[in-house]
Amino acid sequence: MHKCALVCAALSLYCPVGLTVAQAARHGGGSPVVFPEVPGFALTTEATVYEPSNLWDFIDGAADLFVSYGFVDLHIAYYRSDGGVEIRAEAYRHDTPENAFGMYSQERSPGNNYLEVGTQGYVEEGIVNFLIGQYYVKLSSNQIGGAVKESMLTIARRLEAAIGQTASWPGVLALLPKEERVPNSEQYIAESYLGYTFLRGAYTAQYRTKEPFEIFVVPAESDSVAASMVAALAEVNHITPSTRSLQTIRDVHQGEIALVLIGRYLGGVVHCKDASTRSKFIEILQSSLL
Repeated sequence: MHKCALVCAALSLYCPVGLTVAQAARHGGGSPVVFPEVPGFALTTEATVYEPSNLWDFIDGAADLFVSYGFVDLHIAYYRSDGGVEIRAEAYRHDTPENAFGMYSQERSPGNNYLEVGTQGYVEEGIVNFLIGQYYVKLSSNQIGGAVKESMLTIARRLEAAIGQTASWPGVLALLPKEERVPNSEQYIAESYLGYTFLRGAYTAQYRTKEPFEIFVVPAESDSVAASMVAALAEVNHITPSTRSLQTIRDVHQGEIALVLIGRYLGGVVHCKDASTRSKFIEILQSSLL
């Protein structure tokens, strides 16, 4: 990307003192992409900026999923040491922090080794991934080992600072019950939750008592849209929809689903066979949504 005086001036608002800006680009709003220099590594940036129209050229198998989460653009940089270590940094920008979290949540798992970088990050052999604001950042290396891991963490923390966005979780996650929630199981499902196209934008988490189950909250655009989701779920299961705030629907694919409808929020407990557990957690969820 070409630099200009206006872009460089704008970047001074985001970059920590002493940071050398290697690349900056602004596409459709949001923060600039900034790759900082790191001592001991030569920095080069890939000329191609990937957007929804050409993301398949880089990640053919996963491009559709990224695009479904409001993917905007991807910038890539390479950090190379004299010793032959190459660390690739991929900065995926999404249209909202919620969609960035959604994509990140699709690729993490509760069993990952988590890090305090950005809103959250995790490390695997040769990989460091983290979430920060509208960005999902993925680092990978051609070598492994303790020294390489430390270098990747240094790059991750410098890139976090350079991006300069707020480290926070989507607010809707706070509506999900905390009791018995499996740590780091929260997800945001942008499309077709439970396989239904009318259930969009669901925040979910896994729970475990005697058996695992799931709780979800869908914040709809309005009260009427939330009510229409319940009506659609009843219709596909050939059930007359109820006007009560609490109800249970026997779904042909998912089994018993306990539902709560409060204003523009639709919540539910799914994949829970025990009726008393369903009742307990749907009441907890109802109190949270009131």
